[in-house]
Amino acid sequence: MEGRTRTGREHGPGRALLRGVRRFAGPLSWGNLRSWALVIGVFMALQWAVIAPFRVPTQSMHPTLNGDYNFLTDDRVLVNKWIYGLRYPFNRIKLPFSDAIFEYAEGRLTRGRPPERWDIVVFKNPEEEDPARVLVKRVAGLPGERVELRDGKLAVNGEIVPFPPDLQGVVHYTTKPTDDDVRRHILELAKRIGPTANLNPRHAGARQLILFMADLHEKLRDVDVHALTDAEAAGYFEGISEPAFRVACEQLDFLHAQAGNYRYGIRPEPEYREVPPGCYFLLGDNSAESRDGRTFGWTPEELIMGRVFAICWPPWRMRDFTGFSSTWWGRALLLGVPALMVCYELCVSLAVQSWRVQTAPDGSRMRRGDRILVNRIALGLRLPFTDRRISGGRELRRGECAVCAAPEGFAADEPIVGQVAAVPGDTVAFEGGRLRVNGRTVRAQCEPTGLLAGCVQDGATTVPDGSYVLLTGANDGLDSLALGWISRRQVYGTVCAVWWPLHRMRRLTPGAAPDGDRMAETRPES
Repeated sequence: MEGRTRTGREHGPGRALLRGVRRFAGPLSWGNLRSWALVIGVFMALQWAVIAPFRVPTQSMHPTLNGDYNFLTDDRVLVNKWIYGLRYPFNRIKLPFSDAIFEYAEGRLTRGRPPERWDIVVFKNPEEEDPARVLVKRVAGLPGERVELRDGKLAVNGEIVPFPPDLQGVVHYTTKPTDDDVRRHILELAKRIGPTANLNPRHAGARQLILFMADLHEKLRDVDVHALTDAEAAGYFEGISEPAFRVACEQLDFLHAQAGNYRYGIRPEPEYREVPPGCYFLLGDNSAESRDGRTFGWTPEELIMGRVFAICWPPWRMRDFTGFSSTWWGRALLLGVPALMVCYELCVSLAVQSWRVQTAPDGSRMRRGDRILVNRIALGLRLPFTDRRISGGRELRRGECAVCAAPEGFAADEPIVGQVAAVPGDTVAFEGGRLRVNGRTVRAQCEPTGLLAGCVQDGATTVPDGSYVLLTGANDGLDSLALGWISRRQVYGTVCAVWWPLHRMRRLTPGAAPDGDRMAETRPES
C-alpha cells in the first residue's frame, strides 16, 4: 500500500520535479494558469507603476546608503515609481544572452512632478558601455542651471547652495584624485614600466619619484597590485617624500583630464557647466568613491526610474527620507504591515489556515490541487504548539469536510482532508463489501480490512464518543478504512472555503449525509 502511494506512483527526477511544481503551484490546468497569471500580472504592475524594492549596488552613497554586497549590511531601499510619472514598461532593457538594449519609446508614459534638488533617485546608467545597469545617486543640478563644484561644495549660477542638515559634514565633492587613487596609480605604473620617461629628472620632486618607483619596481615583481587593499597599498609608501608624492598627484590629475574624467561641473566650458533642458546632474554622497555625473555627464529625465523614500532593510538602518512616516498612510505602512504579519501568524496558528487538497473526498465540491481554508476554532480553541483545546467547540456534523492529522507510523506529506461519514452514536457495519452507516451505504466495493475492521465487531458497532469516521475518496490507506476511528483531538478543523484557484473560489457548507450510490460511482479526480 505505502509503496504504491509513495514510490510506485511517480518516480524519477523529471517526475519528482513535476510533483514539486504541482505541490507549490497546484494542478497543471488552464484555470490554475489564469489564476497565477493574474497574481503575477498584478505584482508586476505594482512594481512597474507604484513601488519597488531596490538593492544599493555600490558604496557611492555612503554613509547615507550602504552597498556592501552583504545581505546583513547592504541597504534595501523602497522606490516611489509614480512620483515623477510612469515610464514605458520593458523599455531600455538588456536582451538575454547579448549586449543589445531594447528601447522602443522615449520620454514618459505619464508626467508627474519633476525631480527636486537633493532627491535620492534610482536611474538607468546613461553610459553606453552599460546602459542597462541601475544606479542610485542624489540630484544636484536641475535643468537650465549652471553648476560648478567649488571647494567641496555645489555652486549653482555662481552661488553656493547649502547642503540639507542631514548632509552637513557628510558630503564633500571632490574634483581631483584622492590619495588612494594616487597610490594605486604609482603602484601600477611602477610594476608595469618602472621609472617613467615623461618625468623631468632635473625637477627635484620628479627625480625623487623616479628613484622611488625604481625601488618599487623591484618589490612588485611578484605582487598583484590590483588585489591589494588600501591599507596594504599605503604600506609601500612609507618612505616617499612629499615633493615626490605631489608630482605623482599632478601627473595623475593630468592623466584624468586627458582621459576625460571629472569634467562635468569642473571644466569651464559651457558644455560641462550648463545642464541641458530635460536633464539632471547626479552626484554620489561618497564623492571620492563615486562614478557619477562628473564623469558620465547629464542624465535625461526619462532614465530616472523613481525616488528613494525609505531604507527597509536591515532593520537597524530603517530610515524615512521623505517624511512619509508623519502621514496617516505612512504610519499605516510602518505600523500596519508588521501588525498584519503578527495577526496573520496568530490567525494561521489559532483560527484559519490554508492547506492544499491532495485527494478530494467523494461527493465534496473540492478537487485535487485546490487550496482550502480550514476553520481551526470550530471544535474549540487550541493551545498554541499543542493538541490541547482550551475552549469548548461544536462536534463535527455528518457530511462536512474536515482536516485531521495522520497517526504516527503512517507516512503522509500533509494532513488528511476527508468527509465525515459517521459521528458519535452512529452505527457502522460492513455488509456485502459495503461500508454502511445507520443502514445507508457510504462506500461500496471495500473490504473490512485495516483498523476500522477491527473496530467493527459482530457485523456492526457504534461510533464511540469523541471519534469519527472520515473517508478521503481514494483507496490510499489514509482514511478511516485503514486508520480506524479518527479522534476529536486529531482534527485540526473544518473546511470552510476554497480560495485558490480564483476561478473555483467558493464557500463550502456542510452537506447532507453522503449518498451511498453517488459515492460509489464517483471517482477521485487525478
